[in-house]
Amino acid sequence: MENTENKKDIGGRIFGVCFILFFLTIGTLIVVNGIEKKIANDKFMETAVTVQATCVKVYRGSNTRADFKYEYNGSEYGFNDVKVIKATKIGKTITLYIDPNYPPRARWENDFKQVSKQIAAGFAIGGIGIIAIALWVIGVIYDKRHPEGVPRISRNITHRENEQ
Repeated sequence: MENTENKKDIGGRIFGVCFILFFLTIGTLIVVNGIEKKIANDKFMETAVTVQATCVKVYRGSNTRADFKYEYNGSEYGFNDVKVIKATKIGKTITLYIDPNYPPRARWENDFKQVSKQIAAGFAIGGIGIIAIALWVIGVIYDKRHPEGVPRISRNITHRENEQ
């Protein structure tokens, strides 16, 4: 008698393992990168000062981008190629956080929001891998309980006519 384990498709198992590893690896890398960015942002914010920046140019396209100018200690600086909403117009002001020791280094609140979104996306992608592992474990347990496949329940159906 052949072992049912030998009948399994080895290619399917290899694909399953690769699927799980892919999502777990990508999810983990995205989360780790996001955490590194968050740590860098937190360190940056320890000494950052705020300035008001004014929109000087808007680029419309599939993604709306804009250039901003700001002044610090009598010098003017640019904060360029910033992803903004479509309603952004020249003259709009935003609050920037700058490094007082190196004023060209600037960040704004959307930078911080993007890091949070990145970490959440990493967990979601990694979650796909975790769900795949759970389904695989359930499948292994089911195979051990039912090596012949899905159990069939047969019923004898009697008609009322036959009962009388």
